[in-house]
Amino acid sequence: MGSGNVSGSFVKLNPASTGANYYLEISFGAGAGSIAPGGDSGEIQARTNKTDWTAYNELDDYSYSAAQQSYADWNKVTLYQGETLVWGLEP
Repeated sequence: MGSGNVSGSFVKLNPASTGANYYLEISFGAGAGSIAPGGDSGEIQARTNKTDWTAYNELDDYSYSAAQQSYADWNKVTLYQGETLVWGLEP
C-alpha cells in the first residue's frame, strides 16, 4: 500500500464526551486499493506522540483497555466507510 497512500489527523469532538475529546482519523488514498468483503487488511501500525513527549493519560481514553494485550476485535474503535459507521461503538 505504501505510506504515501495513508494519512492521519487528530479531530476534536464537538461536543466531547466522557473519555473522548479527540479522535485519530486514518484515511486511505485511491492508490491504497480496496479490501474485498470478508477480506483482511493485515496489520496497520500507527504511532502518535505529544510534542513534548510526555505520556498520555490512557485511563481517561474511551478506547483504552489495560486488559487488551494482543490484537483482537475491540468495539471501542470505530470504522467508517465514507460517512457510514460499519464497526464499533461511538463514545
